[in-house]
Amino acid sequence: SYTIPRISVAVDGKEYLTPPMTVEVSRTVDMGSRPPDAATELTIEDLAFVRTSTDKAVLYQGETLLLKLCLYSLDQYYVQVESPRALPLPGTEGFYSGQQWQQNTNEQVEGRTYRITEINQILYPAMPGELTIGAWQWQGAVRWYDSRRRPQTAARMFATDPIKITVLPLPPQPPNFGGAVGRFTMQSHLSEDNLVQGKPVRLIVTISGEGNANTISAPLIPEMPWAHISDPEVETRPQENTIAITKLFSYLLTPLEAGEHVIPPIEFTFFAPILKDYKTERSTEKSVTVQAS
Repeated sequence: SYTIPRISVAVDGKEYLTPPMTVEVSRTVDMGSRPPDAATELTIEDLAFVRTSTDKAVLYQGETLLLKLCLYSLDQYYVQVESPRALPLPGTEGFYSGQQWQQNTNEQVEGRTYRITEINQILYPAMPGELTIGAWQWQGAVRWYDSRRRPQTAARMFATDPIKITVLPLPPQPPNFGGAVGRFTMQSHLSEDNLVQGKPVRLIVTISGEGNANTISAPLIPEMPWAHISDPEVETRPQENTIAITKLFSYLLTPLEAGEHVIPPIEFTFFAPILKDYKTERSTEKSVTVQAS
């Protein structure tokens, strides 16, 4: 209970005083009628709140971390949340940011149904040690209608706790490691099966999986004295609403000699967190016949 004291106003040299005003500040929301069970009374925090989470708390340097920012709105009383046009994101110092997507879901929380606006942000820790994802906080307002269909509004500061993340260093690196951390598979194929001396064809190496596409370097193509290999053309294909990515390396292979030849296995080495070790993907050796020009 608070009292706003009298306010003095002078008019033509005469003092006038407003009457004092008493206001009651309650945690519960006035819905127009008192629920029979006091335990069912709602607060502003029950109408709308935010939560943050990550899919892991301990990971390796460069490993994919999925950060979820969720805004919960009660699916009753026409609850709506007014927020900044561009929601501020929590501080992520020490992380590289990857792709981001948004989706809408529903969830039961303490027996109530909530509409959830979920923002998914991919992060990659850039260094080992103890890192912190800052609190997600912003000023907004909650609007709703009470049981008598009267519009109500309350200002609200939305905030979450920071999240502590432990980042482990990578073990000693093999010489052919290019920096990729995650889970990957590799495939290779020729754009044409019929090779002709002097006619270029494309040798396409596809790496798919979960990880930072920027750290997937071009696989080293073994030397082939019978052919010339160009530098690769690179294309990255992120998959919508998921952490999966595909990266393609397209080489021009020009046969220089006719006859029977072999494309040796191509290797791609990455660190696999699930194995806590490095892993090498190898393509199968391919025999080809090159016709004379």
